This record gives sequence, C-alpha cells and structure tokens, in this order.
Amino acid sequence: MVSNNRTKKYGLASLVLLAALGLSSCETLGDSWNTSAQHQAVVDKVLATGKSLLGKKPDAKVEVNGRSFTLDCVGTVSAAWWGAGIDLQRDFRKYRGDAVNRLYGSLQSWGALDWQRTPSPGDLIVWDHTWDVDNDPNFPDGHTHVGMVVSVSSNGQVTYLHESATRGVTLAYMNLYAPSVGLDSHGRVVNSPMYLGSNFGLDTNPSQWTSGQLWSAFGDAHVVVSVLG
Repeated sequence: MVSNNRTKKYGLASLVLLAALGLSSCETLGDSWNTSAQHQAVVDKVLATGKSLLGKKPDAKVEVNGRSFTLDCVGTVSAAWWGAGIDLQRDFRKYRGDAVNRLYGSLQSWGALDWQRTPSPGDLIVWDHTWDVDNDPNFPDGHTHVGMVVSVSSNGQVTYLHESATRGVTLAYMNLYAPSVGLDSHGRVVNSPMYLGSNFGLDTNPSQWTSGQLWSAFGDAHVVVSVLG
C-alpha cells in the first residue's frame, strides 16, 4: 500500500489556512485541490522517468527530453526530474562542494528538507557517510549519496531508486522504524546495504552501514514542484 501521508498533510494544512482566513468558497477549495493534483501529476512523471532508467549501468549516458545526463547518483535523480521538466540543478552554482552537497544546499534553501520517518513517493533521499571521502575510516564524511522514494508500505518500508556504484540504477529498501535491521527473520531485506563495499553478514561492515542508519533527510517532492515547477 502506497502512503498518501504527504497528500493528507497538505490537504489538512490547506483547510486550516482557509478556516483561519474565513475562506470557505467552493472555488477556493477547488483551486487548492487542483494545485495538489497538478503537483501529483508532475511527481507521477518523475517516477515514471525514474523507473525507465532501471537497469542502466553505473555512470551510463542517457538523454532525457533533449538533455544529456551521466547516471551517477545525482545525475540519476536529476534525469528523473527532468522527465517532468524540473531542473533539480538550477541553483547548483550558488553552492560549493560536489553535486550531492549542492543538491542538499538547494533543498535546504527551498525549504524542502523533511525528517519524517514516513516519506511519500517522489521524495528525494539524502544519505551521509556512505563511503570514505577523506581516507579516514571514522565518521563523519558529510552528505555523500542521493536517491528517490518509489513507494512506501503501511509499515514504513521504503522502496527507493538510486544509482549503485556496482549495479547501476536499481531499487533498494529502507525502513526508518528499524534502521539497524538488515534482514528480517524470514530473510527479507528491511534495510539495504548502503556503505560502499558493505553487505549482509560481513565482518568488515562499519558500525553504521545500512540505508536506514546512514539516512540524513528527505527532500519533499511537492515543495520542490512548488518552487521549481
């Protein structure tokens, strides 16, 4: 079951705001819901484009709507969003660092960062410390990887799309209600390995290595659409 947590949140917020302003006309309510539907249509295009990239090799070159992308982690989510005409990299020149940190800075400035444990499809995901940036095995290594939520189940299980350094564009899993659990009692993945080179049952895994443990923040898809759409 896909969560509609974000839709509920924005619907409630709109009703509260309307009540506070004394606005109760059908036309005003209709405008609010039409905007929400328009945003969802954009997010649906983003998800469809992202899914079309599944199976592409690491750092593959693709063209989406006339624009070329290299499918590293930021390139993958950028290509997905460009499928809906949204340029995630619009403000990158304003920030320093690599593409992951520039995206994080953009999300922060847009007011899109979100730390709810249950996200919504289309939301961006930022992880920290997913590889050893400075040849120092100790944390922290900052913001190092991004992906995108594809679906969320009723128990908080997130299926996400990202570019794996070894497998290319693929689907993986995360559950922030059980972030340290790799596999459940039936051998099903709860949190996929996220730290570079980690895997289930390896003695060489660092103290934090799952997608849930290394999660940093979500980027609210509907806020991104509001700002860039």
